Amino acid sequence: MENKEYYNIRKKYLAEGMAFLGYKYFKEGYGKDTIYKFKNTKEFNTALTGLMELKKRVGQFLE
Repeated sequence: MENKEYYNIRKKYLAEGMAFLGYKYFKEGYGKDTIYKFKNTKEFNTALTGLMELKKRVGQFLE
């Protein structure tokens, strides 16, 4: 398995949520093609997993 230096996120609100937790990102592209790049670290992956678990537990899902 390849260890990538950056983790790419395409969803703006998810990227902003990670930024709120203190993880800085770089933007690439613009409009619908914007990619938010985060440094891929163990701490980042732990925070991302925690944020996704929080969304599953207390988030509102649009149908």
